[in-house]
Amino acid sequence: MIAKIWKRKGLFGALFVLAILLLFGCDFSSRKTIGSGYDVWQFGIVSDTTAMLAVRYWDQFEDNAGDGYDYLGWGLMLVDVRYKHIYREDRMEDRGTMSAAQLTDSTMLFWSWEYNSEKKYWMPDTFWFWKVGRIPSDSVQFNWSVEHINMDHARVLPWTDGKILAISDSYVLLDTSAGIVSRWVPDTVSWVNDCDDVQWNGDTFLCLTAGVGNDSNDVVVSSSAGDTLFHYTFPYSCSGTRSLQFYGDYIVFAKSFFSCEGDTPFSYAEKAVFSFRDSLEPVFWMGDRAAFWGNDGNYTSYYSR
Repeated sequence: MIAKIWKRKGLFGALFVLAILLLFGCDFSSRKTIGSGYDVWQFGIVSDTTAMLAVRYWDQFEDNAGDGYDYLGWGLMLVDVRYKHIYREDRMEDRGTMSAAQLTDSTMLFWSWEYNSEKKYWMPDTFWFWKVGRIPSDSVQFNWSVEHINMDHARVLPWTDGKILAISDSYVLLDTSAGIVSRWVPDTVSWVNDCDDVQWNGDTFLCLTAGVGNDSNDVVVSSSAGDTLFHYTFPYSCSGTRSLQFYGDYIVFAKSFFSCEGDTPFSYAEKAVFSFRDSLEPVFWMGDRAAFWGNDGNYTSYYSR
């Protein structure tokens, strides 16, 4: 109808259409960008001095209706944890809401989501392997042979035969060569259920535990054969829930360190990062996903530019 008015009335028709747009608050000329930045969605540990950050970029705008955000794409940054410096920053176009997790010491696995209208839940849809310093791989899709799997905050790690193990509230195997996803139940390796986290290092399974009890301050890495490969006792008595997780060759010990007895070097930190290959003390400390402390006490944040 509007097109017919435009054609028949000429300039009068154009003014009429503009008046309608203005009447309904569509004054595009009033829209302006008032800020830009990124949100840090996930972190990974690369070395004693560097981390990688999965980020989503945005512009903030305002118009007659108020203000809002345009999402511009995703990025993977290689950053220094001792002082604020971004070594590499690569981007890909926006693909809606995504999740990300560290897969290896230099690679993040990203995945998008699709709503299954028949089953009425969200499922992981497309995956990208993104190595720091490079553009993302070609997308990978899997045939899901299992029902709804919660992978919103899943951990992912390399597994046997080139597969990927995803751990959330259950275990899922992603077979990248066959393109199949299947549920994995550790019946034959029951010791897995006693681990805070597990990892396959190419030769043996590694089990990460924190001793007995929720208040334990031990950090132990053992092989599936029962050999202790790493044992560290945190030198402070700290109450509250703790968690442990592998990040490549590193371990993240998460706890609220302000609850510790005595003076801790970083009472505002939430995570201590260890290299279980070659260190017997934290290599650096973290806040949440974008704040770091070096052992010299220097603080670095990547919340904003």
